[in-house]
Amino acid sequence: MISLLRIFSILICIKSTFGAHFRGGVISWRPASNEPSVVGSKRMIIIDQRYAWSRSATESACTAATILGFGLIGESVISLLTCESVPGTCSSVQYTSSSRLSTYTTCTDFNTALGMSFGQSSKTVNLTVTAGGFLVGYVVSAAWLSLQLGGGGWSMMMYINMRPRADNGLINSSPTSNIQPVVYVPAGVNITAIVDIPMADDDGDIIQCRFAKSSSVLAGTTVNECSGVCATAALPASRQLISGNNTCTLTVQLTSIGYYVVAIQIEDFVENSTTPLSSIPVQFLLLSYDASNPTTNCQTKPIITSIPPDYPLVDGTVTVQVTVNYTAMVIAQTGCAGDTETTIINFITSSPPGMVKTAAPFPVSSPQYAINLTWAPTMDQLGKTYRFCATAIDSNYYYSDQYCFDLIVGPKTTTTTTTSTTSTTSTSTTSTTSSTSTTSTSTTTTSATTTTTTTTSEIYFQFIQLRR
Repeated sequence: MISLLRIFSILICIKSTFGAHFRGGVISWRPASNEPSVVGSKRMIIIDQRYAWSRSATESACTAATILGFGLIGESVISLLTCESVPGTCSSVQYTSSSRLSTYTTCTDFNTALGMSFGQSSKTVNLTVTAGGFLVGYVVSAAWLSLQLGGGGWSMMMYINMRPRADNGLINSSPTSNIQPVVYVPAGVNITAIVDIPMADDDGDIIQCRFAKSSSVLAGTTVNECSGVCATAALPASRQLISGNNTCTLTVQLTSIGYYVVAIQIEDFVENSTTPLSSIPVQFLLLSYDASNPTTNCQTKPIITSIPPDYPLVDGTVTVQVTVNYTAMVIAQTGCAGDTETTIINFITSSPPGMVKTAAPFPVSSPQYAINLTWAPTMDQLGKTYRFCATAIDSNYYYSDQYCFDLIVGPKTTTTTTTSTTSTTSTSTTSTTSSTSTTSTSTTTTSATTTTTTTTSEIYFQFIQLRR
């Protein structure tokens, strides 16, 4: 089956050993507020982690019950994001043993067809702003699934620099990527696979991508950004990574059927500078398939057509009420008109914590298929913004463009309708004088009905914290 999964990697190092169930990830960071950055002061930043795992391993198994219970998934031994700079730098920023973050994440999605679980977390750390940057790393000695090339352990490194930006005096936000954790590509000697890797930066900086390196100098420290899945070991020599105009494109020829890993770094720059403001890891899977024997003649990718009942546009916004059930349907159709043979076999999703989805696509009306979404945001999610993304895969392993929109959790509201009726009576008298005098009186009664609808928030005060 065709699958696209987002996987985000980070320059973070952790040392542990466990079974081969890691599937990639991404780590990024952003300021917790718009408070100006001052060297020597304490400031809060948020570190976002997103990982993919084998669903068959006990420590990373995920079900609908796991999602509803906000269960954690990860390694067999809980690992930590550790400071990979020299000890003096780690001490200066105060990212020490007491402030290190766990790599366990809340399970948000699972995919039965892929046999994978997906988790994410956003955690706040209070650090000291310094004039220089520091490195955070996640390093494991052996954990990748069986690959066509490379494998073994992984290393993900993230460069953080909290000093004031020259343009606005605020803390920088790192770039990030919404790449699916698994991207299906055709295999063949004469087939060049092209993968566009999405990148974004909240500050509007120049963004570039590059292959991760086994020996890279970041913040004055030499680190291994990719361990056993660096491009020279994990991808064939035909690989190329092209970056320009804030785009990132991978081209590669894969001759064998199976899994490959792409390990890259995404970095942001101010104009006319070659020194990155930050650097984050992105590591994801390529799943190559035999394209020589398609199940049908349709060679056009499917499309996600709509998400009722709110019908948000791509990158649009829907506001939901805290503790109130939100339901929606993601509808996709095959890419060929009148095609009754091609089907939608899978949806890859990235969801807010606590949202459950239909396990497999179901037919709506040929050639449309769908999954259902259900979510009742908790009080802890009030005031936050979450992103939902979906990709549809058809029976020929073609996949749709990713469809993403934001969900803002607002207060629960109560609507009261009041109806009142008023009556007005008027009297008129007509007199005619001649030989005979006649007087007539008529009375008219008019009724008016007024309906007033009042919507009241059950929560009158809330602290809004937007979450990317």
